[in-house]
Amino acid sequence: MIADQTPAPSIRYRWTVLVMLTLVYTFNFIDRQILVILQEPIKADLGLSDAQLG
Repeated sequence: MIADQTPAPSIRYRWTVLVMLTLVYTFNFIDRQILVILQEPIKADLGLSDAQLG
Protein backbone atom coordinates (compact mmCIF):
# COMPACT_ATOMS: atom_id res chain seq x y z
CA MET A 1 0.00 0.00 0.00
CA ILE A 2 1.40 3.38 -0.97
CA ALA A 3 1.17 6.01 1.74
CA ASP A 4 -0.19 9.37 0.68
CA GLN A 5 2.68 11.70 1.45
CA THR A 6 1.91 15.37 1.32
CA PRO A 7 4.81 17.74 1.83
CA ALA A 8 4.86 19.73 5.04
CA PRO A 9 4.31 23.48 4.71
CA SER A 10 7.56 25.36 4.29
CA ILE A 11 9.02 27.52 7.02
CA ARG A 12 8.43 30.63 4.89
CA TYR A 13 4.73 29.75 4.56
CA ARG A 14 4.44 29.27 8.32
CA TRP A 15 6.03 32.64 9.02
CA THR A 16 3.79 34.29 6.43
CA VAL A 17 0.69 32.87 8.11
CA LEU A 18 1.96 33.94 11.54
CA VAL A 19 2.63 37.50 10.36
CA MET A 20 -0.77 37.73 8.66
CA LEU A 21 -2.59 36.50 11.77
CA THR A 22 -0.64 38.93 13.94
CA LEU A 23 -1.56 41.83 11.66
CA VAL A 24 -5.23 40.84 11.66
CA TYR A 25 -5.21 40.59 15.47
CA THR A 26 -3.51 43.99 15.77
CA PHE A 27 -6.02 45.71 13.47
CA ASN A 28 -8.87 44.04 15.34
CA PHE A 29 -7.52 45.33 18.66
CA ILE A 30 -7.04 48.86 17.31
CA ASP A 31 -10.53 48.82 15.81
CA ARG A 32 -12.05 47.98 19.18
CA GLN A 33 -10.04 50.64 21.02
CA ILE A 34 -10.53 53.51 18.59
CA LEU A 35 -14.11 54.18 19.72
CA VAL A 36 -13.00 54.42 23.34
CA ILE A 37 -10.28 56.89 22.38
CA LEU A 38 -12.61 59.01 20.24
CA GLN A 39 -15.67 58.80 22.50
CA GLU A 40 -15.31 62.28 24.02
CA PRO A 41 -14.68 64.15 20.74
CA ILE A 42 -17.61 62.35 19.09
CA LYS A 43 -19.85 63.14 22.06
CA ALA A 44 -18.89 66.83 21.99
CA ASP A 45 -19.18 67.14 18.21
CA LEU A 46 -22.63 65.57 17.99
CA GLY A 47 -23.93 66.97 21.28
CA LEU A 48 -24.78 63.57 22.70
CA SER A 49 -25.31 62.65 26.33
CA ASP A 50 -23.72 59.61 27.93
CA ALA A 51 -27.00 57.71 27.65
CA GLN A 52 -27.36 58.51 23.95
CA LEU A 53 -23.77 57.55 23.21
CA GLY A 54 -23.78 54.32 25.17
